[in-house]
Amino acid sequence: GERYLRTHRGIQGELSSDLRFIPAAWNSRARTSFPALAALARNKEGAVTAVQLVYLNPETGQKAACDLKKQSFGLIKGSYVQIQKGSGAVFVAEGVETALSIREAGVKGDIYAALGVANFRNLGAFMSDRNRPFIICADQDGEGSVSHKAVEKAVTSLTEGGLSVSVIRPDTAQGKTDFNDILRQHGVSAIQQYFRTYPGQTPDLTPQPPALPLSSHWEEEFKRKYLADHPERASSKKTSDKTLTPHVMIARFKFLTEQINTLENKTIVESLTKRRDDLVRSVFQNNAVMSGISLRDKAVAAQISDIASSLNKQQERNQPAPKISRGFDQDR
Repeated sequence: GERYLRTHRGIQGELSSDLRFIPAAWNSRARTSFPALAALARNKEGAVTAVQLVYLNPETGQKAACDLKKQSFGLIKGSYVQIQKGSGAVFVAEGVETALSIREAGVKGDIYAALGVANFRNLGAFMSDRNRPFIICADQDGEGSVSHKAVEKAVTSLTEGGLSVSVIRPDTAQGKTDFNDILRQHGVSAIQQYFRTYPGQTPDLTPQPPALPLSSHWEEEFKRKYLADHPERASSKKTSDKTLTPHVMIARFKFLTEQINTLENKTIVESLTKRRDDLVRSVFQNNAVMSGISLRDKAVAAQISDIASSLNKQQERNQPAPKISRGFDQDR
């Protein structure tokens, strides 16, 4: 479950305790069991009343290749998955991945996942403090879509019930998308631009640091990611080479490669490819890191070597330039 969120959904921050992993969950339509991410939904009294399962591929950690990829059990109506506890504004997203993406951007306040667009309208009965502002973080499915109309009806119902409700969703220029798509394609700073003006937020939203199990050097990695999103705050001092650990580099390389292979936006793919090329240049010249990668994942080491070789050939065609030196002997 964690691999699905970290590798395939770009979520690096601490995860809610109401997100669990089930090694084998029965899929009634596929007539077999899959590993699953389980999201626990609680009612107003805090009792677990429902669970939503996301079925996963046991090899890749992606969603399982089956007709029924997601299934809910129990009473969803009036129950929500708490992603973050806070004060002030209450942010409610349709899905768990979207809610986690909002938390990733450092948004302050309560953050919940509704587990479906139809559950937005039940917020009034769920929240005890009805004086707080409510922000529905909707998916961008296009005006006139079923989900768009459902959100409009929910806003009307909640407003008539005396709540202060507003809606935020990705720009229509982004096409059919949600805030998790924005996170994976454009990074944390792109999400922050949507939320800076909302109640309780500050101009300097701080992304959530990654959870400790991801890397023993998570502080350096968080600093690198934060400075990448805030270049104006970067000093002239170079980042420590401690960030170049085999574990971190393998995960970063795989994440970039997956995005390059799955995204369709040409501009975004070109940007991600440039980032991966820069990563290859850095890693390929570091003997210790390349040796560590080769020991842990020979397939990734081979891909890095192939890309480095291709980059060298491009340099030779374009202009005379120093080649990228081999950081290790792959046959060793």
